[in-house]
Amino acid sequence: MAIHYYRRVLNESPNNSVALEGLAGAYVVQHKDPEAIAIYRKAVISEPNNASLWISLIGALHSAGQDDAALEAARSIPTVVRSAVKKEAGYWAAIGGAYAGLKEYVQARAAFQKAARIGVGASPALRLQLAWVLYNSGAYDALQHILDQIKGQPLTPDQQEQLKKLTVFSVMQKANAAVKSNDYRRARSILQTLSAQYPGDPVILRAVTNIRLLEAWQLYRDKNDQQLYALLMRLRTTAKLTTSQQQQIQEIFRYGADREAGAFVSGKHYRAAAAIYRNMIQLF
Repeated sequence: MAIHYYRRVLNESPNNSVALEGLAGAYVVQHKDPEAIAIYRKAVISEPNNASLWISLIGALHSAGQDDAALEAARSIPTVVRSAVKKEAGYWAAIGGAYAGLKEYVQARAAFQKAARIGVGASPALRLQLAWVLYNSGAYDALQHILDQIKGQPLTPDQQEQLKKLTVFSVMQKANAAVKSNDYRRARSILQTLSAQYPGDPVILRAVTNIRLLEAWQLYRDKNDQQLYALLMRLRTTAKLTTSQQQQIQEIFRYGADREAGAFVSGKHYRAAAAIYRNMIQLF
């Protein structure tokens, strides 16, 4: 209906900027990016000093994945209207999206932050865009600050899913940092807190199990066989294990059994050594 109306207006007045912008916007809603871009380009030629048209063109180019073209369009804005365009949050949001699409995260972050400052309270959509840029650029401390701001806002189902992914990614980074410091207990605590927030999430559960396996290897190296055996039995009987995790458990069991049996053999306690291997056969 809207497309039909705007086309009828344009038949009578081909350069009507309001109708051109309306028709292009209708095509954007229908995800017909090439048609929308062609109309916006015609509109800015017809009315080059219209800030709104330039912002819409840049946004449409970014939405179509033409990020280089979006930035080129931004550079083509006439000087007389450029200052007005740069006062609009929508301009900086589109520029940030284009830079993010090109993986130029420093520029993207600066643009999104300008959009947030200009706008009266950053929208969840804008904050999520900034959050992805922060994650991709490794700015994890700043990321957590943005995520905390988003959590109190009303979100669409898609935005809720994005928030969950970013939260998981952020917490995983903290856990990985603890692992690099060989602080497995802290890493496990971080992930278990996350698991309580998103119970049953398979990605988080696998990550927790991976930390427990690191703890198991440490117990093996420390020759703490009693705690090692108890941990492996818990993992074997309660955790949902991947094939790789199952193989690791078997490997640690085997190494532990070989060491314990070897000690019995050295002491000529052959029956005890044989019993250990019989138990291994029953387990696996």
